[in-house]
Amino acid sequence: MTPLGVLLLLLSAQVIQGQTLTIYTGSQCKSSNEECAGNDECCSRNCVLKNPGTNKRCSQSALGQRCLFGHDCEDDLKCGKMGQCCALYWQTCSKTKHCCDPNHRCVRVEGPTYRKCLYPRSNTVNLTGLRSWSVWNVLLYLILLRYFLIY
Repeated sequence: MTPLGVLLLLLSAQVIQGQTLTIYTGSQCKSSNEECAGNDECCSRNCVLKNPGTNKRCSQSALGQRCLFGHDCEDDLKCGKMGQCCALYWQTCSKTKHCCDPNHRCVRVEGPTYRKCLYPRSNTVNLTGLRSWSVWNVLLYLILLRYFLIY
């Protein structure tokens, strides 16, 4: 198998397992708990002094703010594919773009005024996410088929 074939096989396996590669554009911000001098250095835009006698450090990012890793986000938020903290199923949101899953919508729920990332009220499903999985599955199938036909 050629090096390109191996690379494509590994990349396909990563995508199928739900691991994604994130490419950040522009200058890279500092992660949660990294030493900082000012707010503009931090992904969270919040450089704070938590303990006297220590240096300032970046705080965790809130919903919709930039992140580099999962621990950069507050509470149970996840660092999503677009490098922003997002909400998982049944977590609080303010806009649909804050939901990690493209099939979820930020829906107002009964009771106190708050919104949660849930499936839409209708039975429709966002086909964009399904189409992208289908493309990756077909790509992996073709790579494996090519590999087994050659050997």
